[in-house]
Amino acid sequence: MRAGAPAEPQGGQGTGRQRAISNMGFLLTPAGDEAHITESSIRASVGPGGFHASDFELLQELGQISIQQVETSPGGEEPQQHALHHNTARSVAVIGYTAAYRSGMPFEDPVMVMLKEYLPAARAVAFNELQVLRALTGLPHAHEKFRAASSSLSANPPVVELLGYFLAGHSDSARRLEPAAILAHPENTIWVVTKWDGLAPLTHYPAQQQTSGLGLGRRWGEGAGASHTRKRMLRAIARGLLRALCYCHVRGVVHGSLGSGSVLLSSFDDTHAERLVVKLDNLGCAPPPGSFEDMLDTQAGLADSPLRQGMAADLQSAALVLLEAVLGGLSAAGPGAGTQGDALRRVLGTVYRYDLSLFRQYCEHEPDWGEATAFLAEGEGAGWHLLGEMLSGEVLTSTLLAHPFCRV
Repeated sequence: MRAGAPAEPQGGQGTGRQRAISNMGFLLTPAGDEAHITESSIRASVGPGGFHASDFELLQELGQISIQQVETSPGGEEPQQHALHHNTARSVAVIGYTAAYRSGMPFEDPVMVMLKEYLPAARAVAFNELQVLRALTGLPHAHEKFRAASSSLSANPPVVELLGYFLAGHSDSARRLEPAAILAHPENTIWVVTKWDGLAPLTHYPAQQQTSGLGLGRRWGEGAGASHTRKRMLRAIARGLLRALCYCHVRGVVHGSLGSGSVLLSSFDDTHAERLVVKLDNLGCAPPPGSFEDMLDTQAGLADSPLRQGMAADLQSAALVLLEAVLGGLSAAGPGAGTQGDALRRVLGTVYRYDLSLFRQYCEHEPDWGEATAFLAEGEGAGWHLLGEMLSGEVLTSTLLAHPFCRV
């Protein structure tokens, strides 16, 4: 085994008790022997992974996702659920890497791919994300994997593309992060392989410096020209985000844990707005494929159906993602704690109970947010209107895509 490769498989699948990961009332994994049966059935439905640990060399750790317990109601009357969050203080659930994939075939040079290593606390998430991605993007046959991995960036599908998976032991990074959990669950973990397109999470966009063309860095520039370019980029982000959600929703898939870390952009350069590619990642908390298949034909008329409720929750989260991008990207002081998604959710959801008119007044009294609130008010308040439609959950994503605010 090459240095830097995932650990080779170490024996059979374990059947120890798994930590349940639930979302929207869907239990993603049971415990004990039933968990083993569930995992086996998922692998059978997805098909062969087509990879082995020895096919890869880990290159760089990209980041971590943690599991955090959240209350499902303000009064705490419902049981706690688990959700995926980036950069939380909870237990690490997923580690992302870039890796070099070697097909072993002549004239096929190594190609970079993305690997996700799922720690014991996220074993259920791993198998669920695998089947969700399989439903959304398909799975290339063994002889097609190199071509799929090395293909150029495309806007379709607007979710990360599944290449396959393999079972192997945990990495050294995982053992350092969660030694007790891995000691208690020594069985092989699933590694999910997706196409690497060099995309980066929206979380980091507001703080990204732009350049003048002379190598001089600036946050987003000065003057009307730079402001106009930044606003076009924000409109492109809104359009791409809604397009990606629409792709999922019309296929009966809701994301279930959408945040700015799960929205990937092909560029942070504001001048690339017209050719911006937006994709969704981290679909492990989505309800399993087929959960809503009987509702697809009548989804527009079932306001109280689980599918529409899930779509509404996605749109509410997407509204907060868009607010984070706009307020952080146009703030005079730059992005800060007050423009992050969790802070905005607390203010808009907990303080103002999703009353957008009161939240708008709050924003308009923040001296650093003048540019952002004025932008949302352009075109007879088009930005605020779009946010209101998204928060209401009453309008389908396919309809919102035609909203005037999304015109670049």
